[in-house]
Amino acid sequence: MEEKKDQERVIPQSPQPEASAPAPQQGQEGGRPSGGPGKNSRRRRRRRKAKSGAGQGPSAAPGREKTEGAQQTAPAEKPAGKRVRPVRPADGEKMRPPEAAEPDRPAPPESPAEPEKTEQTPAGAAEPTGRPEPAPGEETAPAAEGPKAAPDMPDPPEPAEATPPAPPQTPEQTEKPEDAPTGTEETTGQPENAPEEKPDPAEPEPEEPAGTPEPEEEPEPEEEPEETPEQLRRTAELTRTVQLSIEKLTDVPDPMEAVEPAAAPTLADRMREGLWRMLRWLLLVAAFVALVAGVGIAWLYSGASDEAIPEVSASFNGQTLETASSSWHVPVVANFFKRTYSEKNFTEPEQLDDLETTRAVLRVQADGCDTELEITDEADQTVFEGTAEEFESFRFSQNGSYTGRLRVYRDNDSLDHEAGVSGQQIYLFTFQVRLKPGIRLNTTTVQQGGVAALRVSGILDTETPTLDTDLTNTGFYEGESGWIVYLPIEYDREPGDYTLTVTAGGYTEELTLTVSQRTEQARDVSSRSRLTSPYLGLEDTPAEVQALLNTGAAEAAWAEEGFVQPFTDSIEISLAYGTTEYVGRTRTQRQAGTGSGRTSTNIVVTGRRGGQLIAPADGQVLLAEDLGGTADNTIVIDHGAGVKSIFYNLRELSVQEGETVIRGQQIATTNQATIGEVRIVDVPVEPLSIWRGQCDALRYY
Repeated sequence: MEEKKDQERVIPQSPQPEASAPAPQQGQEGGRPSGGPGKNSRRRRRRRKAKSGAGQGPSAAPGREKTEGAQQTAPAEKPAGKRVRPVRPADGEKMRPPEAAEPDRPAPPESPAEPEKTEQTPAGAAEPTGRPEPAPGEETAPAAEGPKAAPDMPDPPEPAEATPPAPPQTPEQTEKPEDAPTGTEETTGQPENAPEEKPDPAEPEPEEPAGTPEPEEEPEPEEEPEETPEQLRRTAELTRTVQLSIEKLTDVPDPMEAVEPAAAPTLADRMREGLWRMLRWLLLVAAFVALVAGVGIAWLYSGASDEAIPEVSASFNGQTLETASSSWHVPVVANFFKRTYSEKNFTEPEQLDDLETTRAVLRVQADGCDTELEITDEADQTVFEGTAEEFESFRFSQNGSYTGRLRVYRDNDSLDHEAGVSGQQIYLFTFQVRLKPGIRLNTTTVQQGGVAALRVSGILDTETPTLDTDLTNTGFYEGESGWIVYLPIEYDREPGDYTLTVTAGGYTEELTLTVSQRTEQARDVSSRSRLTSPYLGLEDTPAEVQALLNTGAAEAAWAEEGFVQPFTDSIEISLAYGTTEYVGRTRTQRQAGTGSGRTSTNIVVTGRRGGQLIAPADGQVLLAEDLGGTADNTIVIDHGAGVKSIFYNLRELSVQEGETVIRGQQIATTNQATIGEVRIVDVPVEPLSIWRGQCDALRYY
């Protein structure tokens, strides 16, 4: 039993040609018995041979002898990432305590695997009786033969300083047959970090004399049947393939490798990590809130129906307007998100009936809505822009084609609560303004020497109306109440009906004016010396006055205050307008109303010499000079609209040509007899009715 305790395990090697040396004696290096100086030299030779055969690796323990006659094979390198457990001692052997870790040595370059040799042990050589002791750092492979080893035990604790891992091995080094030939054992596959066994210092090994044979080996257990070389090759290839595949898939680092301690995180690293975690948390919360809000908004959106849209209706001048387009927004989430209902019926304006008045009525019914109306003419010029209420006071000024755009709307500013329906409804329409003008005569019958007036009102065109008739007329003048035309009737105009054709604002209308006979006034004298003097007949009109009859202002100057009689003193009418004077007419002629005489187209007034003469109405002095002869000092005043007052045979003139006079202003002094007349255009009419404000026609202006 003592022998078994002291006996060390040896690694069986392939037999070498040289003879086996006797077992080392006590006292040699590494705790082996020493046999003298000769044995030391042999031991050194064996060490050199073992080193040259197995290679000097970091796992080889210095001072450890190898079994004589056996060649040391290179230990198989452990594949990266795989842990190999140490071999437990065989039955009956004692587990030696691990030796102290030797200092780390640099790993030698990996040498190629040498082919295994199987040689017969020479005759007389002692056969190893036990398992060799693994060198420090070497891996010990389980025996290929014999009964199966007991379960692996955990590795003993290693010293503080770990042995560096061995360099990676090539597949050839790791692929070895499991069963070696008789007399040899495979040493590859042992764990790299297997603990070294040292001799027990308390029980030194007994010295053995030189030449003493090795103790007999303990009886080996029954060997399992050996596998054929082909089976070994296939098993090795399969193992290598599976091992490489697992390494590529998992790439698990070797847990036995020394892991450098991670550097302590800095404050900036901690802050970045905290911010990143907070950001991820916020993103998660935001995504959850968005999901909940989206579901809620979708539910609210489906509930926002068009029943909340206000009812809107509009009419223009009694005609119902059709909706051109609409766009209403029903609130889903307050006023921030709304559902829109829109439609577009047409883009061209709707055609309405003609408008025959200057005023159109617009009616809009819309609860809580505002209105906006814009009307443009044919030239695309805006004639009105405002609300429906403001349109009530608008009047069209001319005929033509117009386009209207009515907008009924409700915006967020006009809402009386936070959330409400907003939007607009548009109406497009076009219409023609064909206003029928008012055409009116001041009278339907007028006497010879009288004046008729025709007025056209309510016309919306800028063009001046026209008159087609056989009667003399002044043409249309624009007055305060419309367009005015005066028709002076000559003293000798043939009585009868006269047609007046008026064209205004696109309308044409025919009127009839009847001229009646003036009550005849005649004066018979026995001789020419008894005729009224001074006298100026129609054919006696001075050329200077005749040249001024068709000129003058268009505006009626008498419109403000009218006319007044120009003679301030008491007067006597010596010769009235339209009076015919006959000389030496017979009774028969007088009874028949025939004869040859002269008819006055003005009046002769007899009064005080030096009497005051005033302006009958406002106007401008066209002529103020002495024309000589019967005319003598003459004044012509233009009152506008073709009406002129003319005075002949004046004593002194108080105004000058071109001067503007006002009604009642003194313009001259009279002689004992003064001639006065009123001309409308170039037709003399009865003056006293005009000066006294009794002419109805001149009240139209």
